[in-house]
Amino acid sequence: MFYCVGFGFVVSADCICVQLAPDKAGMDALNEKYAQSLKKRLVSVQTTSQDKNNALANAGTLIDETLGPVRPRPQAAAPPPLLKPTKKKEVNVDLNSHRDFAISLLSVGALRPAMEAIGKYPWMLRKYPRIADILLFYVEYALTPVYSQCCPSPANPVALHAYSATKGQHDEEELRVVKKHVTFTFPEPLPTLDVQQVYFYSAWSKFIPVCSTPEDIPVLVEPMLSIIGVQAFRNQQVIVKLCRLAKQQLDEIKVRFYIRFPSHGR
Repeated sequence: MFYCVGFGFVVSADCICVQLAPDKAGMDALNEKYAQSLKKRLVSVQTTSQDKNNALANAGTLIDETLGPVRPRPQAAAPPPLLKPTKKKEVNVDLNSHRDFAISLLSVGALRPAMEAIGKYPWMLRKYPRIADILLFYVEYALTPVYSQCCPSPANPVALHAYSATKGQHDEEELRVVKKHVTFTFPEPLPTLDVQQVYFYSAWSKFIPVCSTPEDIPVLVEPMLSIIGVQAFRNQQVIVKLCRLAKQQLDEIKVRFYIRFPSHGR
């Protein structure tokens, strides 16, 4: 089904979304429940911080030393605790086909229908961070060509360090053999010293547009960032790359300005 939507056999994702569960009323109820949980969490954090800052409330009781040593009073034996009936734990299964549908579309590179499905319920980016993580991965992938022109660096420093040959430093050790395993997790987990996870569908990169020039950033990257919103903090590399690209653009503007108006000086 995801291939049919992603590759144009189904014109729009609307005809699929109306068949997913829960319906619009159920999604609104999930959103309201999530908003209430955020409010309760915020109130608990504020209350805890106020209690920690109140040193007088946290101080122990003062003892009047003029009355001499205080002898502890004998306490009566505590009654045996009452056995409370055990309650069965309720299994909270968060079934949301809209979330799974959006994640599945993003995992095969079907960016346009996935954005259409996410646009119906943008709050899913806050409740389900994995959607934001995949979108941020695509933003970083789209920035790679234009970023490599101004700041050439290895695309994956962790993988470069993991695969670096240590034969020059330790001649007695053999080169480490890296095993590849197929994974259904997208994006691929970071590799270890001897294991590299390879996503089963490697053709996703053919359907993701990339920025070849800085002028492509407002067209390709800005729409995704407007949907991601504040969840962009989850990928600091994207923020760093955008800041470096912006700095380079400002430097080029300054150079052109001083060339055109040399009398202003630098």
